[in-house]
Amino acid sequence: MPFNQLQESLYETLHEFPLLAGSAHNSKGALKVTIDKENLNLPSISHISTSLHFKEFTATNYDLSMLPESAPKTPFFQTKARKWKMADIRVTRFQENSGVAVFISVAHIILDGFGFTTFVNRWAEICRQMSNSIVPVVPKLTLSHDRQLLRDCVPESQILPGSLVTSKFARGNLVSRAFACLSANSQGRVLRLVNSACRVSHARFMITHSQLSKIRNSVRDVLDEKRISNNDIILALLSMCFAQSVGSYDVGGSRSRLNRRIRSKIIPSIFETAMTVDVRPRLPQLQGKGYCGNAVVVQRMYTSVGMLQQPISIKSLAQVAKQARKMTDSVDGQYIRGFMDALDTKHDAFARPISGGMRHPYKLLVTNHTRLPHYSADFGGGAPAWVNPIEAAFPNHVVLMNAPPSFNGLVVHIMAAKNVLTCIQHIPFWATIFERIDH
Repeated sequence: MPFNQLQESLYETLHEFPLLAGSAHNSKGALKVTIDKENLNLPSISHISTSLHFKEFTATNYDLSMLPESAPKTPFFQTKARKWKMADIRVTRFQENSGVAVFISVAHIILDGFGFTTFVNRWAEICRQMSNSIVPVVPKLTLSHDRQLLRDCVPESQILPGSLVTSKFARGNLVSRAFACLSANSQGRVLRLVNSACRVSHARFMITHSQLSKIRNSVRDVLDEKRISNNDIILALLSMCFAQSVGSYDVGGSRSRLNRRIRSKIIPSIFETAMTVDVRPRLPQLQGKGYCGNAVVVQRMYTSVGMLQQPISIKSLAQVAKQARKMTDSVDGQYIRGFMDALDTKHDAFARPISGGMRHPYKLLVTNHTRLPHYSADFGGGAPAWVNPIEAAFPNHVVLMNAPPSFNGLVVHIMAAKNVLTCIQHIPFWATIFERIDH
């Protein structure tokens, strides 16, 4: 997999993903992407070689901190780019050509997880074909990034969302409106400055599919509910573990009404769990239309901290998993349309969760990539040995991904304060089913 072949196949792939050669600019607070055919803003792609052997890297379970400081890694926040790149790709080649690490970052305003894996797998397919022929023999795909296509496929009317739906977005304020008006680079600088104080640690845990299925079936028996999914179980378990990591308290137990009011302001009695939901499977009319843009909404579950701080057992887990199931079911046509309307009409919608909402650490964001074909990206040297999310700098964020097929399990990437990670690892239920794999 020579670097020039990676580069040439990338440029060939841009014919199907032209927005990756576009430029972002502010338009009344909203980011817009335009393509100047006379002055393309091509993705950044660079590479270096390292004296580290790939076997040494695999021996650490692909611990990114083992890579030398000079190894290029894609930044999470764009802060210095003179012209903000829609894609940033950095390649590290290991000693004796023993392996390659490819770091890929794509602007979320263009692609979500589905679009990202579609792009990477398409790039890999073209690269693989170019190893045998100068001109790739891959038929060109017709893809669309037009959000109107998505909107046209959303049903006009649906059953009203469940009671767990309180609002699509947190309320806007001066901070969110000011942040939305900043340039992309300035937003990156602000976020990097704020998050530098968070001191986020990273940890990776694995659970086998058989262990997870066993817990799911036990919870189904308790609830007599066959629709509880593995995702519901993981979401419930993470919510309970994070809530328990911030200490127990009882706001209602305070004697004085004034004391209760003060404590309720300082220490929330509700824990917020946010989950990204890909709406494609919920919109049958969208299937087969080549839509590759963003199709993710965020849904939130608000749960009593008292419920989450119960000792974790199959019975208590079942209570929270039932809530998670309701949350997932509430993402219907009306919710999707309302979410899109808010994005179109509220220019600071994306910034509101940053400036408002529940206070950290009483909130959690879970991103689920377990349905995405990350391990299908064969650039010519075989399937990836390991796929890892960019280790973001904000706390209480969890990314769920499949382990390589040979592991037959699920990897839970946790980004949180060090004391939170320590606490989670000492929760008996967690410790019996999860193995930490990044030591």
